[in-house]
Amino acid sequence: MRRSLGVLRGVVFLGIAISFPLSADAGWESITSPTINTLHSVWGSSASDVFAVGKSSTILKYDGSTWSGITVSAGADLNGVWGSSANDVFVVGDSGTIFHYDGTEWSKMHNLNTEDLWSVWGSSASDVFAVGKAGVILHYDGGTWSEMNSNTDRNLWGVWGSSGTDVFVVGDHGTIVGDQGPILHYDGAWFQMSSEAVNRLRAVWGTSASDVFAAGDTGTIFHFNGGAWSKMTSPTSSDLYGLWGGGTNRVYAVGFDGVIVLYNGSAWSEMTSGSTRDLWGVWGSSETDLFAVGESGTILRFIPSPTVLTGSGTSERTDRATLNGTVNPNGHTTTYYFEYGTTTSYGSTTAQKDAGSGTDDISVSADITGLTKDTTYQFRLVATNEKGTANGANASITTAEEDDKSWCFIGTAAFGF
Repeated sequence: MRRSLGVLRGVVFLGIAISFPLSADAGWESITSPTINTLHSVWGSSASDVFAVGKSSTILKYDGSTWSGITVSAGADLNGVWGSSANDVFVVGDSGTIFHYDGTEWSKMHNLNTEDLWSVWGSSASDVFAVGKAGVILHYDGGTWSEMNSNTDRNLWGVWGSSGTDVFVVGDHGTIVGDQGPILHYDGAWFQMSSEAVNRLRAVWGTSASDVFAAGDTGTIFHFNGGAWSKMTSPTSSDLYGLWGGGTNRVYAVGFDGVIVLYNGSAWSEMTSGSTRDLWGVWGSSETDLFAVGESGTILRFIPSPTVLTGSGTSERTDRATLNGTVNPNGHTTTYYFEYGTTTSYGSTTAQKDAGSGTDDISVSADITGLTKDTTYQFRLVATNEKGTANGANASITTAEEDDKSWCFIGTAAFGF
């Protein structure tokens, strides 16, 4: 049975089947790794300059096509990596180990503290913080590392800041059941913030001083709005080890048994990683191009397929129609076309067109001709990028029984009656 949405000023709108956006879960895939050592952290200056570090002095580098190992004489597990640029990268590890990369070579940095270091972050090349076991916080001023007074002896697992005078550190809850987990804040001096956290917090990341996320054991997730910390509803009870976001509406946390959860600005949901190995670190060059690393050298990459939405069709004549839809390239170069025919086997396609490489929905359309009057045609929108092809749901349109005669052309002017 044909479906008509009516006639508006000589244009007939028909066909109402709409597709649902594809799940972004399909974007995670396993990448060949050159190591079987567990990887603890990942960071990069761009999509073609990424570092991962882990057990047994492991340092890997990704050049945009392959991962390769880097040999350093660390003699310790490496736990955190961060840089201010491709030529200024810091790595921290057990027994106070700190390495620096200047774009040419790695060198071991002098540090008198021998406690294990688990995370590193900085606001610049001369303002870097490292945190670790027994409340240790070290600061690098561009010349030397020095120990800061953290006012706690609890293990500290994660550090992030919006600036050099707005730094957050998260860590253990201590040995007293129900005691508050330490969320430390630095504004020139360290102090413990008030929160309802009772579980170990392992990671912290934010977009600004008033938009900060912390995650940890048993799926615990907290958010800071600039005034107070509040507990968020988590879709998992698995421990969360790593946290990173491409914006306040695209935050990822990774953890135990391959768990990955995503925050879309309103709620957290669990993604399908395709892995059951523990994931310890996550970082991205953009909100739609990410790496996650973990147990036994696991490296996952997230590049989502395009999101497509098949729209309605419009028909003014008995032998032609316009097909409409929406494409989101999800940050990667994408092309699209429509399939159409009198059955859902289609058989005909429109010319392939460029949808760009943005992250917003864009409206697309294509004109088709040579149709038969008073005939129902099936169609769908198809989009492709480097990750794969996304097929929109089927929709239908029925051509007019006769041409609309409510308009005509005289010379170059159109007159309606």
